[in-house]
Order: sequence, then structure tokens, then C-alpha cells
Amino acid sequence: MKFNVSKCKVIHCGKSNLGYNYNMAGVPVEEADSEKDLGVTFTTDLKSAVHCRDIYSKANRICWAYLAEQ
Repeated sequence: MKFNVSKCKVIHCGKSNLGYNYNMAGVPVEEADSEKDLGVTFTTDLKSAVHCRDIYSKANRICWAYLAEQ
């Protein structure tokens, strides 16, 4: 299977994680503090606060768009 290295990211989780640098096909993989996968936002601390904030914001935008149409 071929991977698109530009679409791959590494998230270092945990306090004791050494934060190694990873390479794919000789290209360094980008590090990220958070990433969204299958609609769920993952962060380095594995807490759900960022995901909940994103879902709340999206629901709020949908509600305001609906009310603006009325």
C-alpha cells in the first residue's frame, strides 16, 4: 500500500513519550498537537474538550443558519 506522506501526521501522547521523529520513504512525518480522524478530534492529552468544542461550534452554526432562514 502506498502512503501519501504529506497527509500523514504523528501525535505524541503521554507524559513519558520521548517524541521520536519518524520518516516514511526518507521524508519526515509532520508532528501535530491535534488531528481529526473519522470525525473525532484527537489531541496529545487525549481529552475530549477540543472535540466537544468543535461539535458545539458546528451545531451552533447550523442553528443560527436555520434561524436566519426563518
